Amino acid sequence: MQNENNVDPVKQKFRENLVKLIVIIAVISIIGVICATVTYSKDAHEEEILETATVSSISTETTTETETTTEEETETTTETTTVIQSGNTKVSQDTCVSPGAISWDGTVLTKKMGTIQGPSGKETYYNWPMKGVIRNMRERGFSEEEFPYWINENGCKMLGDYIMVAADLNIRPFGTIVQTSLGPGIVADTGEFALTNKYQIDLAVSW
Repeated sequence: MQNENNVDPVKQKFRENLVKLIVIIAVISIIGVICATVTYSKDAHEEEILETATVSSISTETTTETETTTEEETETTTETTTVIQSGNTKVSQDTCVSPGAISWDGTVLTKKMGTIQGPSGKETYYNWPMKGVIRNMRERGFSEEEFPYWINENGCKMLGDYIMVAADLNIRPFGTIVQTSLGPGIVADTGEFALTNKYQIDLAVSW
């Protein structure tokens, strides 16, 4: 066995330098990997932000186009439905028409039925003095000449060609034309029922 004290100093120095070199290379490699990882993560994050912004921009443009198309279709539907429902009667230009069938083949509201599901939602009826309601509609521009008050053969209280109905004014404001099981109606009143059923309508009758 060779004595450790007889180790060649040159070889010993070479070994020490080799170890240092290996350590330096390892450190440099680790630093390189870390830098590459950070750079990749940064680039990926920037690309993700760019893609998100692009998708959001496209989504916003699509939504705007959809809303514009919907508004145009609503205006067309409103104009057409108003003409069909009102006949020769001129309805206020800012009157909006609620969705609903032009004609109704389903169950018709009667005193005996009391409550039905009509073309524009749940239907009920009420029989109260309409003097205040009529006065309110006159003040809103629905004149006696164009919208006279009368009672039709079904016992419905009419304002011109329309049955007076109560509705949720946040959904169907005054003057809104709605289709009922007994014919076209006009929103002239409201009631407490609107607190629990926003699409319910209450028909004014003489029953």
